Amino acid sequence: MSSGRAFLAELASSLRGPRRARRRLLLELEHHLADAVRAELRLGRDLGTAESEAVARLGPPETIEASWNDGQLELRQVRRRGYTAVALVLALVGALGLAQYASGKAQPRPAPSCRGAESHATPRAPCAPPPLELVSK
Repeated sequence: MSSGRAFLAELASSLRGPRRARRRLLLELEHHLADAVRAELRLGRDLGTAESEAVARLGPPETIEASWNDGQLELRQVRRRGYTAVALVLALVGALGLAQYASGKAQPRPAPSCRGAESHATPRAPCAPPPLELVSK
């Protein structure tokens, strides 16, 4: 196994967080290693040395792992705080609604008033406009 693949395998086994995010990170690191190896090969180094140099540039996997896992822990805490805030707001709204319902003080909305149209009102349309009269000339 090449040193780049061994580096990525060791890193992959210790990363925490969502699978999709871990895959994105590993893919990004794999592309970075490939670019670094190509750059080292252009400088005239052999493949083994080029891979070792590229891996050395990234640093130890423990450093990347610690930084990544700390970031994931922080994101998880932020999400939990957001979920907690939403749950509290929903509970408060529900409690206020229940209190208003239980108090019996909720007033129904009054029906719209029909000023001047009482003679034209029907049970189905209480505020119907007056009928049009056709005038013949």
